[in-house]
Amino acid sequence: MKINTDQLWSEADKKAVTYTTYLVEETSDIKNYNPRPAVIICGGGGFFKVTDREKEPVALYFLNKGFQAITLDYRVGQESGYPAPLYDLAKMLLVTREKAEQWNVDPDKIIFIGFSAGATHCASLGNRWNEPSLQAYFAYPEEKIRPSLVVLSYPLLDFSYQYDSVMADPNNQQPTNLSPMPKLDFLTGALKTVVGKELTKENLKKHSPIEHISRDTVPTFIWGMQNDDCIYNNALLDYAKKLKDNGVFYELHMFAVGEHGLSVINRNTQAEFSDYETLGIWKRLCMNFINQVLGLN
Repeated sequence: MKINTDQLWSEADKKAVTYTTYLVEETSDIKNYNPRPAVIICGGGGFFKVTDREKEPVALYFLNKGFQAITLDYRVGQESGYPAPLYDLAKMLLVTREKAEQWNVDPDKIIFIGFSAGATHCASLGNRWNEPSLQAYFAYPEEKIRPSLVVLSYPLLDFSYQYDSVMADPNNQQPTNLSPMPKLDFLTGALKTVVGKELTKENLKKHSPIEHISRDTVPTFIWGMQNDDCIYNNALLDYAKKLKDNGVFYELHMFAVGEHGLSVINRNTQAEFSDYETLGIWKRLCMNFINQVLGLN
């Protein structure tokens, strides 16, 4: 296996955007798909960072499932409001297709998996891949920017609903499991970062993934937990209903108990992973979904 990290963009003001490839080389000693499907992994981090917990451990899991894996450190923090991260994901998809032969990747079988904030960006690309603004920015035909499917892990999908819910929550001064900040400050800070502007109704709606679902949305797998204390999860149900109403192939799994940031649930992601080990079934359910869409064995 070859592991390599490189800059995604050539421009100096985007040098912080990097990606790491985990590539299994073609060899006669290993019987596998050649070329291999690829997964582009977008970890979470509240739009302020990209956590290590949702990068390499996820890449290693998918490598063992026959994929070439790529982790993307998209733009975060200041100056990372939309559409900047959407451009990062689209660019990563284009680079993967351009280097498909070199990386032993099937250009027609490239998927995205996102966690938390990263899942927000994956949902956006899955919904907005054929918008004229993306085609104009990259000067590529729309099908080159279309992922095969997206996997959304405990995602933030409706900015307006999250904002209204946290403002009305009588316990919004309590911290979450992942942050010592009051939930009100954590969630409104995250929303302001991703929106890139003041939290008006218009700005929240403009880039909210749920507002961009259409019949062209790619197949979508979603999983989350009812007692997730970082986000308000009724939005996942609303998102799934809108997918269904638009005839999109999708799957939703809402587990009763869990916590935000579980990733692939093993000792590389949680010291006490056994507390939620049974939730690891999401990976098998996800692979079944991927196999259906990509036609893998």
